[in-house]
Order: sequence, then structure tokens, then C-alpha cells
Amino acid sequence: EIHTGTILLNETGLKASTVETTLREKKDAKLETHRKFIDIQIPLTHAETFGWKTAGKLYPADNAYDESNDIEFYTDAPSTYVTVSPEEFVIFFPEDAHAPLIGEGQIKKIIVKVPVV
Repeated sequence: EIHTGTILLNETGLKASTVETTLREKKDAKLETHRKFIDIQIPLTHAETFGWKTAGKLYPADNAYDESNDIEFYTDAPSTYVTVSPEEFVIFFPEDAHAPLIGEGQIKKIIVKVPVV
């Protein structure tokens, strides 16, 4: 069994987090970007849908970039959606705005944060 929590994998900041949370409706999922990390997201318990839009076409963010959490949110709607099954993964680069956690029920997933070098 995989327990929730975060593991720092090396001194460069590579880390993996296992989270368990509630999925939400498309209308409640906000696009987000990260400047310092690439996200690799792996659903473990069932499929998860992600909204996507290129970051270069985003309207101003709801609030300022949060440097301590490396996250910025946007008011735009995604331009497309992709559903990822437990046997799959998705990678989001800094230029990929993504709206995670779309679906129904609870999900357990792994999020790997790869530092941008």
C-alpha cells in the first residue's frame, strides 16, 4: 500500500508526493501553472480528467504567483481535456496550464515534481 506524504528524492529538489483528495466538476477546476517544476501526475485508484491550455494564451491570473508553492491560478477555461487512467501518466511543463482533479469521488495519486534546470 502506498501512503500519503512527500519524499525528497535528491538534492536538486526532485520530489514525489502521494495525495488522497476529492475530485471536482469541470466548472470548479482552475487552470494552474508552475515555473520551477515539471509535473508528472499518476492516478492510482481510478481515472482523472485534466483540463489543458497553453500558458502563452492565458488571461491575467486571479492572484499573483505564489513563489513558495510555485503555483499561479488563472480564470481561463481549458481549451481541451484529457482523461488519464491508473495505468497511465501525464506530464505538464511550465508552458502547460492544467486544471487537475476533475471527476467524481475520491482519488489517490502520485505527483512527481521535477526541477526545471
